[in-house]
Amino acid sequence: MVRRSANHTHARRALTLMEMMVAMLVAALIAVLIIGVIRTTVVITGEGASDEQRGSRNERIRTFLTTQVAWLDLTERVGGSEEPQIVGESGWMMTRSLVALQAPHRREPVVARLLVEASPDGPGGYSLLYAEQTREHDGLRARRRGAANDPVAALQAFEEGMSRSRMRPLLERCLSIEIAYLERQAGGLLEWQPEWIGRPSLPRAVRITWVSEEGATREWIMPVAVTF
Repeated sequence: MVRRSANHTHARRALTLMEMMVAMLVAALIAVLIIGVIRTTVVITGEGASDEQRGSRNERIRTFLTTQVAWLDLTERVGGSEEPQIVGESGWMMTRSLVALQAPHRREPVVARLLVEASPDGPGGYSLLYAEQTREHDGLRARRRGAANDPVAALQAFEEGMSRSRMRPLLERCLSIEIAYLERQAGGLLEWQPEWIGRPSLPRAVRITWVSEEGATREWIMPVAVTF
């Protein structure tokens, strides 16, 4: 009877040790699963916060550009010279506005420029750059008078008064960026045009379309308020 009881006690101890080993293994597996879930949650949360911040920034930029196009500088030029309020092509646009990025709450005449630039790092990367120049610079104004309908001369005149370091990126790491101008044709037909140079009237709206690095297509449409 005593020997049988000892064997029974030894068996119970061996079973208890095995249970402990199994429990430790299960605990280790659970810990690995929990760490994996936490790591995934942190990554997803970080990406979500990044996307949210990027979306908020893009919305602020869209609001600014919409306001700038809505508040065009329509004041009559000295000497009756004609300067277009909006001129550009699919890769650049110049706007004569009363809204400056530095002080959007004030109505300060500025010449603003948007430029689509390819990334030097390789194909598939484009940025939308922004720069502005106050119209207090008479030399710039005089040079641009004769370049109203000449895009090359207009760009050169603008760049003479604008250093490269003052250009700010509005969009970065895009697969493509295009600017288009909404024209109202005869009969009321509306059609997007890839350029707006030497035209007697303003476009009804300006559209910026871009493809993000993830492949998503997005666009901003800024109505030209004075045409409505």
